[in-house]
Amino acid sequence: MPFFSPKTLRFLSLAGLALLVLLAPAFAQEAESASVGLRIGVHQGFQRLVFDWPEKVPYTASQNGAEVTLRFEKPMEVDLSALSSRRLTYLKNSSQSHDAAATQITLTLANGVTMQNFPDGTRVVVDLILPPPARQPPPTPVEVKVSAPEKPVEPEAAPEVQVPATAKSDEKPVATSTAEVPQAAPAPTPPTSPPQQAAPPAPVVPPPVKAETPPPAVQKKDAAAPKLILGDEPLLVLAMDPALLLPAAVWRRADYVYIAFDHRVNVPLEELGKNARVKLENVSTGDGGVFRFYLPQEVGLHVARESNVWQVYVTKKGRSAPISLTVTPQPSYALGARLLMPVSKAGDPIRFTDPEMGDNLVVVPMTEAGQAVRMPYHYADLEFYPAEQGVVIMPRNEALAVRRQQTQGVEITLTGGLHLSPDDDTGYIRPDATGAESTYLFDFHGWYGPADLSYTVMRQRWERALAEIPEDERDRVRLQMARFHFARGHYQEALGMLDELARRLPDLENRSEFLSLRGATEVMVRNAEAAAKDLSHPEIADKPEVKLWLALAYTRLLDWKKATDLFTQADAMLEHYPEPYFTDFSLAAAESALAADNRVYASNVLDRLVHRRPEMGENSGAVDYLRGVFLSQAGHYERAEQLWERASISDDLLYRVRATISLTDLQVLKGKITPAEAAERLEHLRFAWRGDSLELDILRRLGKFYVEAGKVSEGLATLKEVLAFLPDNEAAKNLRKEMASAFRDVFLSDQGQKLSPLDALSLYERFYELAPEGEEGDSLIRTLAERMVSVDLLDRAADILADQARRRLASTFKSRVGVEAAGIYLLDHNPKACLKILNDTDQLDLPADLVEQRALLKARALNETGKRDDAEKLIADYTSESAQRLRADIAWKARDWTKAAAILEGLISTPPADGKEMEKKQVQFVLDRAIALAMARDMAGLDKLRTDFAVAMKVTPEASLFRALTEPETGLPDNKDAAHLAEVDLFQDYLEDYRKLK
Repeated sequence: MPFFSPKTLRFLSLAGLALLVLLAPAFAQEAESASVGLRIGVHQGFQRLVFDWPEKVPYTASQNGAEVTLRFEKPMEVDLSALSSRRLTYLKNSSQSHDAAATQITLTLANGVTMQNFPDGTRVVVDLILPPPARQPPPTPVEVKVSAPEKPVEPEAAPEVQVPATAKSDEKPVATSTAEVPQAAPAPTPPTSPPQQAAPPAPVVPPPVKAETPPPAVQKKDAAAPKLILGDEPLLVLAMDPALLLPAAVWRRADYVYIAFDHRVNVPLEELGKNARVKLENVSTGDGGVFRFYLPQEVGLHVARESNVWQVYVTKKGRSAPISLTVTPQPSYALGARLLMPVSKAGDPIRFTDPEMGDNLVVVPMTEAGQAVRMPYHYADLEFYPAEQGVVIMPRNEALAVRRQQTQGVEITLTGGLHLSPDDDTGYIRPDATGAESTYLFDFHGWYGPADLSYTVMRQRWERALAEIPEDERDRVRLQMARFHFARGHYQEALGMLDELARRLPDLENRSEFLSLRGATEVMVRNAEAAAKDLSHPEIADKPEVKLWLALAYTRLLDWKKATDLFTQADAMLEHYPEPYFTDFSLAAAESALAADNRVYASNVLDRLVHRRPEMGENSGAVDYLRGVFLSQAGHYERAEQLWERASISDDLLYRVRATISLTDLQVLKGKITPAEAAERLEHLRFAWRGDSLELDILRRLGKFYVEAGKVSEGLATLKEVLAFLPDNEAAKNLRKEMASAFRDVFLSDQGQKLSPLDALSLYERFYELAPEGEEGDSLIRTLAERMVSVDLLDRAADILADQARRRLASTFKSRVGVEAAGIYLLDHNPKACLKILNDTDQLDLPADLVEQRALLKARALNETGKRDDAEKLIADYTSESAQRLRADIAWKARDWTKAAAILEGLISTPPADGKEMEKKQVQFVLDRAIALAMARDMAGLDKLRTDFAVAMKVTPEASLFRALTEPETGLPDNKDAAHLAEVDLFQDYLEDYRKLK
């Protein structure tokens, strides 16, 4: 259809309005005579008739044998032509009649077919239901594998269920949108996935298994867990005979199916579950009798009753007819607002505490099979949990009263009445002008435009319209174009137009329609901070739909608590959201709830997702991964591992990667694989997913596994790579702590002894900044220096201590470590480095012992650099043995043998008493003085030394040398021997103490 000029459009609009006014009576007359439409639908197990009345019409329905009578309190022709379809095998015949006040439809049903009905707005829905299969003996034996768990925390392993693959729907995914399109067109089909853009990666959930609470011992796969092979017919897995007719409720939650009766069941458990293909457990925690068994999510349920026996069948997912009991709000009831379920033969309500979740439920069993509330209705004081049989209520107010009325059904109320919320708060979805559904703020269908036109064609039409209309009308079209881009999944283009509109029309930033759209667009482009700011605006912050998008923004910011709080507040709205948003929001809600430790809400969201999209329960990587997290948090590690193994080979790359990470964490913790094997596995993942927080999470774990495997350098290098991409926030601080802890353990634990000293030194020099502060860090550095000294890497040890003194220490500590470094430099014959570190660490008001140590080391270094006079002057006032030895050594090095001998005489002291051994130190001093006297040719001194010490030296290892030096008949040593003896270092013993880093 060609575009018209603005003048032509305005003329046609006025002319059309006038024509409409003139023809209004005719239209009214035509509407009055129009017939009521009738649509049919054929489903597995039931066939549906939908009567489309133009307004809400009271009606009654009854069944007498095979004949069903529908009486509508308005005379109007009903178009029954659709009932001639051959697909309606449950219907034999139909007719209608009229009187002045009503229309009556008579339907003749096939043998055994029953009828259920309920109103849906102006529509009336009638379901023709095939009776459940007759009770039959258990089929021939199924392949069974059972083993008892080693720990009570781990329930019986899951039945392994094989379901033949079903053909996937060939329906093409369509994205969502809203905009007044330039050309009228029928509403598109609801979107299933946004085109041209993959769903953004979900935030990373923290590791599901905590090391401080190790899982139970590794269990073998159950040798007796049933392996159920499902065909097209339902498979009976449990027939419970409580010995009398009891109403029952059946519901599934997480991976369990619960069966509840309103009376205690006295039949022994082994008899009650006799011949069952599942392991039945008694979990009664309050009134009545409650039992459960494990069943994977990908398997459907069907409940039937024959006499007293309740039968549970497993089916392919999606077999059960979505027929739900009516829940009628009565806000004007005399005793206060209440909810009423008009059912007969209801059992007594029982209260039950879920052993997995810990929350309280109110369960209303029903006597007639198939009576159930299958929809998750939400109210301020309670929530209905979908059931296969009966009613399951999750109270939000402890005072909630659930009563069985004799004549009216089941009443739910509070003292003073329930808080029945307005439609907008309960997730009301209004139909748009074409009959399609749209939400309060987002007209997904209308914005999308004609479903049969491509994005390119529609964009060109919008651009042409923008160019042809007057300037003062273009901003309106720009907003519509932004909505169109949003609906088609082109979020960057939508955001560009919205930013331009905000620049041109600043007052838009106070309008709810604009703020909500821009905030949602910012969420989709992962600009979470800007989205949170827009969606928190006072103009829109209290709207349930805005809370939904704000919750998603907080998941991007990893604020799990805020996200979960908002998701729970907006949960009723989420339930009615179209695809792909329902699935994407549900997964984000479940993840945030698991991260915030709200397992109850996470399980409810996942159950609802699988209920609405059964295919999500069949090898869905996302659901398997999240179920695994849920189970691991509950301590069911074996079942979590099985789900993660399945998710790790799914087609969903995102959850395949995340499942592999969690599976690796768990298997390392349980000892199934080593840290080295885990690192090898994650090395492959680092190239499978790149560019966001998930890649950083992979690298973080990879680094930790490298460290645990002893490859500390590779591990810290990997973690350092992660740190380079993190902003300076809490996550970065935590990672630095992890790295510092790993670095510290290398030097302060047994792990570090596995590294060679050179590897330890290389690690220290590469990651010096990770050394902890304070005493612990100083101890780490000293430990490393000791290792260097132990392998005679004296220069490296001294450098480490010198660097520590210069950069980490102050006051006395700085000077003491400087002295240690100086001593090691002298051991390494590096007097210049010794002098430099002593100068760099000089401090005022040092203790006397430290002042003397510094003076001695400095004097030795000065002497080695040829400054003998300065050296002697520096220690002239010191009288300690160490100072005397240094003075002797200075004289010795200068070949001043007479002075050296004189100083040594003061060190020798008096000879020992007869028979008493000399100390080793005194023996050395005597020998050194003998050498000095011999080199000085001081015969008188030698003679006196021999007289004083001959007897004592005779019993020492140095006796022969002493005799050679002091007895004239042996003669003095020749020049060669004298040169060798002159190499004695009288100060070396003092320096050797620095090898011990005292």
